[in-house]
Amino acid sequence: MSSTYRRIAPTREPLSVVRHRLANGVRVVNVPYWPSQRAALVVHHGVGFRSEAQGEDGLAHVLEHLLFRGSRNHAPGRFFADLAGVAGEHGGTTHFDYTVYHQVVPVAALPAALDREADRAFDPLLDEEELREQLDGIAEEIRGAVHDVVLGDLPWPYLTGALFPDRASAHDGYGDPDAVRNFTVQDVRAFHAAHYGPENMVVTVVGPSSAEEVMAEVERRFGRLPASARRPRGLPPAPVTGATSSVALRGTEPGLSFPVAAGVIQAPDPVADLGGHLAHLVLAELVRTTRATAADELQVLDARVGLFGVLDARGPDVLTVTARTQAQDPEVVAGSVVAACSNAVDRADPQDVTRAARAVAARWERRHADLVDRAAALGRAELLFASPELVDSLPQAVRALTRENVGAAARAVAGAGMATVLVSPAKTGGPRQRWAPLRAAASRPAAASRPAAGRPGAELLVSTPTAAHSGHLLVPAARDRIRVRKEDRNVHEVQLGGDLRTVAVHDARAEVAELRLRVPLGAQGWAMGGDGSVAKATAGLLQHAVLMTSLAAGLTGRATARSDGQWLDVDVWAVHDEVEAWTDVLAEAVGLLGELWRVAGSGSVVQRPRVPAPPFPILDGELRRRSVALVNAAMATSATPPAAALVHRPAGTTFVIVGSRVLSPQALAERVERAWPTSPQLTSPRPAKVPFDLAAGTFGVCLPRDLPPALDGAWLTFSGSEPAAWPGDGGPGDPARYLATGLLTAPGLSRLAALQSARGPAWWFTGGRDVLTTRPRVHVRARVPRGRVDTAVNDVTTVLNELAHCAPSTAEVAAVRAFCLDQATSLHDSPARLADAVRQAVAAGHGARWVFDLPAAVAGVTHQAVVAAAAALFRPATSALVVAS
Repeated sequence: MSSTYRRIAPTREPLSVVRHRLANGVRVVNVPYWPSQRAALVVHHGVGFRSEAQGEDGLAHVLEHLLFRGSRNHAPGRFFADLAGVAGEHGGTTHFDYTVYHQVVPVAALPAALDREADRAFDPLLDEEELREQLDGIAEEIRGAVHDVVLGDLPWPYLTGALFPDRASAHDGYGDPDAVRNFTVQDVRAFHAAHYGPENMVVTVVGPSSAEEVMAEVERRFGRLPASARRPRGLPPAPVTGATSSVALRGTEPGLSFPVAAGVIQAPDPVADLGGHLAHLVLAELVRTTRATAADELQVLDARVGLFGVLDARGPDVLTVTARTQAQDPEVVAGSVVAACSNAVDRADPQDVTRAARAVAARWERRHADLVDRAAALGRAELLFASPELVDSLPQAVRALTRENVGAAARAVAGAGMATVLVSPAKTGGPRQRWAPLRAAASRPAAASRPAAGRPGAELLVSTPTAAHSGHLLVPAARDRIRVRKEDRNVHEVQLGGDLRTVAVHDARAEVAELRLRVPLGAQGWAMGGDGSVAKATAGLLQHAVLMTSLAAGLTGRATARSDGQWLDVDVWAVHDEVEAWTDVLAEAVGLLGELWRVAGSGSVVQRPRVPAPPFPILDGELRRRSVALVNAAMATSATPPAAALVHRPAGTTFVIVGSRVLSPQALAERVERAWPTSPQLTSPRPAKVPFDLAAGTFGVCLPRDLPPALDGAWLTFSGSEPAAWPGDGGPGDPARYLATGLLTAPGLSRLAALQSARGPAWWFTGGRDVLTTRPRVHVRARVPRGRVDTAVNDVTTVLNELAHCAPSTAEVAAVRAFCLDQATSLHDSPARLADAVRQAVAAGHGARWVFDLPAAVAGVTHQAVVAAAAALFRPATSALVVAS
């Protein structure tokens, strides 16, 4: 393959999925199309939790970790270093029926990615030293994911262990943390030999290259190994189906605020009954979004199909309904779950079912508008169902479902065996407890006459101090209909009255639109400092207000809100014909911000104090607080009110829409302009601009004493104000500044990377450029051992001085330029990522076009401009150091 692939023009019609099988059995899936110069490589191995025999619990997960730790031609650490140099991404997860590994790289680096993937698949090192190191980390990962999080073992593996009668589906694929430490190199090598043969593998590539080139390169690397003399075990058997008995479980949970109940039912086999399986998906959507009445026993918190994702397992998966309840009888819980499913359909009219089906389809399409998630979903569908086309055909099948189809799914739930669990808050200081399940030989939810678990006759299974687990989740994503055009008519940016900047970008990768809102917290918010708890509470109230308004309006999409102490961000995805309605909802929400901030600041919203990991938001909050105080002191004798006394007002709000092919950017901008003046805070007279600058000096922050080990050490943030401009500079968005920042921070290439390598694993350095209050800044962040703060300050100061006063070499700038080009290209990996990047660029004052023009600008910037930018950025007139320990 040549160093550059033949580019497929974004205006071409999308190409179909290409499938091929090598002589040794490796299956290859290829989509020779993507609108940017990035490619995703995903390798699925048909081995997962359900492949583990007795005594192998957790072994598939252990092997997944070790395949990142070196192979015959790639020494430990080289895998990550090679990827870092090209702004690549990587990951791996273990699931019921497969283990998957992925890399996302510039298309020119795809051959090297194929080399790495084939080498670790066929020739991993699997040595004793790496195994011991990984086993210690895995044991802690299990504790942190399952045992140290509330409800970490629900629904998997506790409830599934009760529902599925076969050991393969019922056992804990993570394994016991202590037992996992007993695996030997011989165990791992034998497991690898049994499962990682070519006949058990799918290689998927999505990227802008011809299918002929991809197939030749995959053949060269993955075809070299002959078919296994001893065939791999292959995919594990599908779970036992048709369970009709019901199972009741009980438990206690520390950290739980209210009693929780859950019911788990086998969903139809997607191979034998895909329509029934999809109807259960829509049923779950209806159950989750149907409002409970006073007569309902359950307040549904969540309902979903799939333990690890939609169509993520070969054979039957489960429908899980989780709810808040005061019921103490398992029969009542089981009956209430059945009633919740029936009521969701009975209370729905055909439009409600249509809306739920659209939401399921749109969520699927949104996930598959992402480069790596599309590749992962194609490979998974080939491995599990021999049908990668399912990725694109599923939304249409879901939208075709009727109220009768979903009603049949609700009736199937009523006749299915169910595993139910009642978990109560543990007494103060009490442990997590789980009791062995008690089965009732019934074809309907458990009868009241059976003995209640947790009482005499029930075996205590688990008693641990605390609990939950996020699990290894593979989220699918990405479609073929992709048009990322750069013409001005497709990137529409206007500034409306009241400082609202709105941007509409045309992107047809999915039948959904991405909406992004960013509101500066303003002086009143920045003056709070600390951990930003009031801002976070405001974000929580805003998210709830948006949720209630959107549900009342019958909208399909979803919104999330959050705050980092600098901004308040809202992210929304919406089907294309509801974008205008969502715009109205967000405009109304912004109008409520002042009142929501008042409520959050009154203390009536309870926020549990929590130190973020890492705690840099606290350090930035302290610097914001001091910067506001500095302005207030300067204004004390003037007629202008203090900065912190100004009414919270979202001046400088950014609103971004990245829309599907049917959306008109101009029309969207006009809609925003019509909707937004309804917000009085955006039409009131603008207060005088406050001249913020960074507070200079060294400041300390005390962290709590009882921090977890992951937060041990001293944490430092160095901040310096960016100069406004210098001769030949184009301002904060100038590409020379972007490249100069890369000299300081690029992984594996930069001065900070070299410093971290020299100091060792106990030291950690990173950096970048952002906005603090209203001031663009350069920052360096560090974690160092306690007692070594002075050394760290000297190290960072030396690095900054060297960059400012000693011109970097041509070779160093060239390497960083290549990295920055690859990083800039990655901003287009999905509509969601593109929307995030545009919001950040506009809020920072660069404008929306910056995201699209950045690659060409980086390629064209001169070496002399980069040298000048480094000299200006890394010797700021104003600097500050905040230390937390």
